[in-house]
Amino acid sequence: MRPQYASYSLEIRYEVGSFPEVRVLSPELVRLPGNSEGQLPHVYPPAEDPTICLFDPREREWTAAMTIASTTVPWALDWLACYELWLMTGRWTGGRTPRRTGPRRGKGDRRMNHVPPRRSDGTIQHARLKQPWPQGRPFRILSIDGGGIRGVFPAAVLAEIESRFLGGASITNHFDMIAGTSTGGIIALALAHGMTARQALNIYLERGERIFPPAAGLGKVSRVLRWTFKPKHDQAALKEELLRIFGDKVLDDAATRLVIPSFEGRHGEPFLYKTPHHPDYQKDRHKKFAHVALHTTAAPSYYPGVEDDGYIMIDGGIWANNPVINALVDALACYDIAREDVRILSLGTGESTFTVDERARNGGIKDWAFLRSFNAAARAQSRNALGQAYLLVGKNNVTRIDVPESDAPIAMDDVQRSVRELPLMARSLVESAGHHIERVFLDGAVEQFIRCPMT
Repeated sequence: MRPQYASYSLEIRYEVGSFPEVRVLSPELVRLPGNSEGQLPHVYPPAEDPTICLFDPREREWTAAMTIASTTVPWALDWLACYELWLMTGRWTGGRTPRRTGPRRGKGDRRMNHVPPRRSDGTIQHARLKQPWPQGRPFRILSIDGGGIRGVFPAAVLAEIESRFLGGASITNHFDMIAGTSTGGIIALALAHGMTARQALNIYLERGERIFPPAAGLGKVSRVLRWTFKPKHDQAALKEELLRIFGDKVLDDAATRLVIPSFEGRHGEPFLYKTPHHPDYQKDRHKKFAHVALHTTAAPSYYPGVEDDGYIMIDGGIWANNPVINALVDALACYDIAREDVRILSLGTGESTFTVDERARNGGIKDWAFLRSFNAAARAQSRNALGQAYLLVGKNNVTRIDVPESDAPIAMDDVQRSVRELPLMARSLVESAGHHIERVFLDGAVEQFIRCPMT
């Protein structure tokens, strides 16, 4: 494993009925005598043969129903990242601290409190080493905005393109990278899972009302009142659908490069899930598609935040509803690409007409509370991200397709209007822009994505 600066050989031992034990075989772990947290914190004795502390058995943070590949391995990678930072700063910024309450032979006697490290603590402190890219070969990016059930629109646009120009074959093979936030993340993951855009669209058309069940009459009033204090929808239905669609597939299995924004609430930081398309990207390769999708779609007030190994994950739309600049910066940082060789297809999910009228200009919380402030921020973020992409690669290299602004926008959980209106709108826009898309993005399949090896 290579968390940041060094490579490590680890041994994982597991016996049925017990818990995984992890040892660092090489290089030998360094001790810091006199350190306030101990000369080697976050390990179990004996000192001559320590095992690293990864989870709390008493809290059932690991059970036999879990896979070592999706838990113990990435947890060990996180531990090593904390260890490297500790060596540099003398301060352990995350991880699990064991409290010995008896002899080590009883593993149930281990007690730990887990404070996960900040994602940013592992930021590499030097410029990323760019991977080679053939000179003159375009790098094609597909970027898909968030927007709840309005994901019907970008899915329908892509399905229409597949039908008209690809004989129904998947459009995934024509993009080097796909980025998606929230509902766009579900579509991106579906395409990387091997599904066609038509199959992704059918998730919304066939299962939308199960994920966002409609309410009427007194039920509608009751839901609105409940929404004041609790999330509007039951996340269990969405989770069940995501597990049904993606199963146990992990990002290491993705058919293309992915960039999926989320937000980590415990430390209040942006969080980007990425496939291992660069040697530095090792942390997320064992994350399940279904879990990443659940994290990027946990829209505040619509769904609760998702607890994940001490983190609180919420919808990436609160900071990157339009992920176009995240994908572009990642591509330019990871590969030796000329900016003029980048081609971007950016798909929106619709915006409401927005203006600051006289009442809002002088208004208080009643004029800006609830969703108005969020809508203003999401709109500004999207326009800014697009503007930055235009500046970096040229507006002529960015194709943006979006639902026209409306004074009566579709709510992000309005299944009936989305299913009724958005596929027709997608068809109309593809009729006008389809041949441009064919010329820029469909003149041949991209090279097969080969993930970087584990280090």
